[in-house]
Amino acid sequence: MRTKNLTSLIVLTFNNFEYNKLCIDSILQNTSLVKTPFEIIIVDNASTDGTREYLQGLEKSGQIRVIQNEENLGYPKAINQGVAIAKGEYLCLLNNDIVLSEEWLEKMLRCIKSDSKLAAVGPYTSYSSGRQAAQGYTFKDIDSLNKFSSKFNGEEKYVDFLVFFNCLIKRSVWDEIGGLSEEYGMGNFEDAEFCWRALEKGYKLKVCNCYIYHFGGLSFGYKKDAQKQRAYVSLLAKNQKIFLKRIGQYKTISLCMIVADSEKPQTLKRCLDSVAEWVDYINIVFNYKRFPKWTAKEDYDRRIFPKKFKKVLYDLPCDFKTKYLEWTDFSEMRNESLDMAKSDYIIWLDADDFLTTAQGLRDMILRFPDIDYFQCQVNSYKENRNREVIKQNRLFKNKKEYRFRNSVHEDVSFSMMEVEAKKLTTNITINHLGNLNFKDVLRKNKRNMKLILKDMSSPDVHSLTYFGYVNCLLLTQKKENFLKAIKCIDESFKKFNFTHEDPLNSKMWVIRGGAALMYWKVTKQHASLMGAKQSFLKAWDEWKHPEAVIGLSEIYSIEGEWDKVISVLTEFYDLDEIKTGNIPIDLEEIILKTLQYLGDAWGRKAIDADKPKKEECLKKAEEYYSKYLTLRENNILIADRMCQILRNTGRLDDAAFLSIKLVNRFPNYYIGYSNLGAYEISYNRFHTARLFLKEALRINPKHKDARHNLKMIENVLKGKRK
Repeated sequence: MRTKNLTSLIVLTFNNFEYNKLCIDSILQNTSLVKTPFEIIIVDNASTDGTREYLQGLEKSGQIRVIQNEENLGYPKAINQGVAIAKGEYLCLLNNDIVLSEEWLEKMLRCIKSDSKLAAVGPYTSYSSGRQAAQGYTFKDIDSLNKFSSKFNGEEKYVDFLVFFNCLIKRSVWDEIGGLSEEYGMGNFEDAEFCWRALEKGYKLKVCNCYIYHFGGLSFGYKKDAQKQRAYVSLLAKNQKIFLKRIGQYKTISLCMIVADSEKPQTLKRCLDSVAEWVDYINIVFNYKRFPKWTAKEDYDRRIFPKKFKKVLYDLPCDFKTKYLEWTDFSEMRNESLDMAKSDYIIWLDADDFLTTAQGLRDMILRFPDIDYFQCQVNSYKENRNREVIKQNRLFKNKKEYRFRNSVHEDVSFSMMEVEAKKLTTNITINHLGNLNFKDVLRKNKRNMKLILKDMSSPDVHSLTYFGYVNCLLLTQKKENFLKAIKCIDESFKKFNFTHEDPLNSKMWVIRGGAALMYWKVTKQHASLMGAKQSFLKAWDEWKHPEAVIGLSEIYSIEGEWDKVISVLTEFYDLDEIKTGNIPIDLEEIILKTLQYLGDAWGRKAIDADKPKKEECLKKAEEYYSKYLTLRENNILIADRMCQILRNTGRLDDAAFLSIKLVNRFPNYYIGYSNLGAYEISYNRFHTARLFLKEALRINPKHKDARHNLKMIENVLKGKRK
């Protein structure tokens, strides 16, 4: 028997006593029986931390009804148990790690009643996937949550999925769909299937203008436990496959890789661990340069992959196939791995990649079945921990016409563009760690140079081959190769007749400027500096290329044109949008360089300025150095310049405090010890000053300021000076 206008609140608990109590307290405090009649049903999945006894006490008081399970039955089955005894016209499923805000149920009921086609509605919250996440609040107590939620104004929007941490559902729709599938075991993706079924039947889903707090992750306990986190990821991957198979949308995915037999097993393991649970097959082409001789039958495994990778491969949770082939070039090896794939889709990775958003692979395939290939964001990390970002076609349909080209810097996109394949740029993220060691970068550059020279002699040479060759030349850091790079770039302009929209056009002008600037640093030939300026100006004036503005600022700094530095960088810093195209670029480094050059320019202007203007210049320099240190606090050069500004503006205590932080972080920062010594002298604390100055000289015996100040102190302490 259903009770009209009654809402059944169904809460699932499993340990986490304090959070259970907080959740129930927030229900009782912030839900009105008069305005929104409700009942509370708690399903406990065999808690062992006092939760059961607490719930029994509440049940005796008549405030709730409780179902006590003797084992953990998982989320879907336990929720179905609660719904089975519910009397409400509406069902509200609640996690035990949420805190409800004032009038939350009134807002959700108002929303679900606004459209007869709505099956379910959900609130905004602090921790959620999908489109329900809203930042800006950290939980303190229920009163502060109520204050924040009363001012919260979120857009009410129709969506294709609601997360069931707090979801209000019409009982009639629940019964029509048949509740939650219990095939998902402990839980995850049962909410995705329910939403899919609702949409399939013509119903709608909506996020309403209501905010509640969600701690998140407590039920599975994975936030602070690495082992539980791995188990949770495995559960997600398994249940995603169950979901897709149940709704008839399952597509198989193959991971295709090429791996040198010299690669470290732990490097390959890191890559495979990030993706293996999310794919169906793994195909690896191992490469050798000197193939060992085989004699014994028991060495069969070693014929198809190097023996050292045996444990890594046999621990995989999915099927794998391998080949062990003599190395030729990157594209040929990549295409060998593609030929091994029998799946619907392919994703390719390097051994030194790892995938950070693996769940997104099947999400994208499900949501966009007409898309042929998906561009992923690849973060290539460098030795200084900065990263270059590029979009690459890493996930695509398995089609024979999709083939890699180029001996090195291999690319599959040409073949896709030729058949006018449909693309989608995604937020699937891959981190590439192959360039962290600069010695390895130089070693790979020698190998790449040989391969790319072969492509350069081909009649079908591509503009990207020229781009790769120029980068190889510049990495050698040889004077003659700087000139070769400039010549090669000029040749590419004539050969390929780049359109204005081609991102390689602006990039080549930037690289041309960089090559000329590097040549000037070696030779000091003025013509080279002017050539660099001309190239950077073209890339900046025509395309507003972010790398061009950094090169231009460096040249203006060399020329002492501080106003020009400030003008061009301020223009760049104020841009609403930075356009880079699909060419590798380190935006983080560009922003840092912008802040550094602006700080330097204002600091240098302060030197020759009169007093009022000097203070203004120093204030601007401090502003930009502060922004820099917010992003990269460990840059000792910028921190030292900040100390100088603080001392020059009379804030000696602030300068000393920053110096203390620096010497603690960088024990060999002798300038910091010297500055602390000078600070102590200003307060006549000579004994402490002497300790700091001696430490500065221990690190750098040639530091003049420390030696001068120490000598002065020694004289004072001997009574020769007052």
